[in-house]
Amino acid sequence: MIRLAMVGTSGYAGYLMDRLWELPDLCQIVAAATLDKPDNPRVINCVKRGVRVFPSLEALLTAVSPKGCAAIVVATGIDSHFTCAAQAMAAGFHVLLEKPPVPTVQDVDALIKLQQHTGRVSAVHFQFLYTDVNQRLKRLLASGSLGAIRRLRAVAAWPRPVQYFQRSPWTGRLCTADGWVLDGTVGNPLAHLLAHELFFATAKPGLAALDTVQAELYHVNDIESEDTSALRIVTDEGVEILYCASLATATQRDVLLEIETENAIVRQVDFADTVVCHHDGRKEVLGEPHPSKTEGDKIVRRHMLTTILNAVARGEPQPFDLATCRPYVLGLNAAFESNGPPKPIPAEFKHTFVTENLQQVVVENIEHDLDVAFSKRLLFSEAGVPWATAGSRFTCDHYAHFPADPSLKALEPRPASAAAALDTSRAKAHKLRLS
Repeated sequence: MIRLAMVGTSGYAGYLMDRLWELPDLCQIVAAATLDKPDNPRVINCVKRGVRVFPSLEALLTAVSPKGCAAIVVATGIDSHFTCAAQAMAAGFHVLLEKPPVPTVQDVDALIKLQQHTGRVSAVHFQFLYTDVNQRLKRLLASGSLGAIRRLRAVAAWPRPVQYFQRSPWTGRLCTADGWVLDGTVGNPLAHLLAHELFFATAKPGLAALDTVQAELYHVNDIESEDTSALRIVTDEGVEILYCASLATATQRDVLLEIETENAIVRQVDFADTVVCHHDGRKEVLGEPHPSKTEGDKIVRRHMLTTILNAVARGEPQPFDLATCRPYVLGLNAAFESNGPPKPIPAEFKHTFVTENLQQVVVENIEHDLDVAFSKRLLFSEAGVPWATAGSRFTCDHYAHFPADPSLKALEPRPASAAAALDTSRAKAHKLRLS
C-alpha cells in the first residue's frame, strides 16, 4: 500500500484524486495541500475520507514525513510544477508529476540532478505512453520486424472555448510572476501528442533525441501563447516528425498518427485504435478504441497510475521519469526558440460563435489547412496559408537554457515575488545541478 499526498484538490487534481480512490488496494491518499476553502466539496470529501488537508505545500511538508507518505502527486498549474516538485523531492518524497513536467530544460535538468542526489523517484503523467497498445507498438518497432523508422506525422483538432483560457491565471500565458508557462497545444492539452511521436520515432528505449526543430506558433484567441501550431522535428537518427494541431477549430476530430517504416505504415486514431499495414498486404490490429471515450480515459489513467505505483512499491525504475521525458521539454522550448513569441492571426481570418453558452473562436478554413499540412507533410507557411510565416530551423545540440531568443528573453519573468517564491526550492535544485 503506497501512501500519497496531493498538491491540489480541484480541476484536474480532483479528477486524478478520483482515479486514485478507485485503486484502494494500491494506494491511500493521506494528505492534501490546497488553496480551496474548507467548504469546497472536494475539501469536504477529503476530510470525510480521513485526508489531512493543509493550506500550502510548505505546511504539508512540515507536518508529513516520508516515513508515513512515500510520494507526492503534483497536479497544479504549469508555472508551479518545478517549485512543488523540487520542494517535495528535497524533503525526501517521490514525485508523481502531471504533464508537462516543467516548462523549461533548465528546470528539468535541475530536477534530474536533485533526483540523483536524493535517490527519489519521479514519474511523469503522459498517460497514453503507459497503455498496453502503445507499449506493444513500441516493442514491435524496437524488434526491427517493421524495418527502420523513417518518418511520422500527426494532426489534432481539439477546440477549446474562450472560457477555457479564462479558468486560471496561467492558462493561455507565456509566463506568470512565478515563472514560464508556455501554455498551448504543444505545452498542454496536446503535449501528449508530441511525446507520443517522440516515443515512436526511435527503436531505442524512451523518447527520441532531437537534432533540429522548425516551428510555427500562432494564436487567434486573445491570449499570450499559442492555440495553433505546426512543428517539423528531425531526430538525431534522421527521422522526421510532423506535428500539426489547433484549439481554434469548429469541431473536434480524431487525433491521427501515422508512422512510416521500411516495411509498413502504422495508423493510430486517438492514441488507441492501431493498425499495422504491412507492405506485403497484411493488416495487424494492435488496439481498438473503448466504446466510451469518458470511460476509456478513466481506464487509461488508472492503468498509468497502477504502473507507476507498482514500480514504486517494487523499487523498480519508472518507465517515464524526468530524464526519459527531457526530449519533450527540449522540443517544447525549441519550438518557441524557432518561432519566437506566438504570432497573432489577423481578425479577418477568424470568426466567433456561441454554443451551449460557450464562446468559440475559430480560424477560417483551419480544418482544411490542417488536412493539407498533414497529408502533404507541410508546415502552414509551406502550404500557402495566408496568415502563416516560416520559423527558423533551431539546432538543439548543447541547448541547456530557455530562452535564447532575444524577443523571448524580453518577456522573462523577473519580479521580486517570483524570486521569493522560488528561492528555497530553486536554489537547492540548481545548487545540486552545479555540484
